[in-house]
Amino acid sequence: MLESPFFIVGCGRSGTTLLRRMVDAHPLLAVPVESLFMIDYLRVRDSVQNVPYKRLILGEHEFSEWELSVSEDDLAACNGVVEV
Repeated sequence: MLESPFFIVGCGRSGTTLLRRMVDAHPLLAVPVESLFMIDYLRVRDSVQNVPYKRLILGEHEFSEWELSVSEDDLAACNGVVEV
């Protein structure tokens, strides 16, 4: 069983709500409400250097509402944006 959180990110009006509902129907997965705070970080990621993004993300009110036990070390592998 996967115990680490994972994130699915998508564009608005592209079927993300339907995908969220289908994934949330699985009994072993918990899906929080949609959040938009990541958009702010993605907009400035190339123009701002040396910003502690992982610390900022963990400090977001929406992220803390998800009640995940995640630390900066847990986000160490999240060093880039994957485009599919």
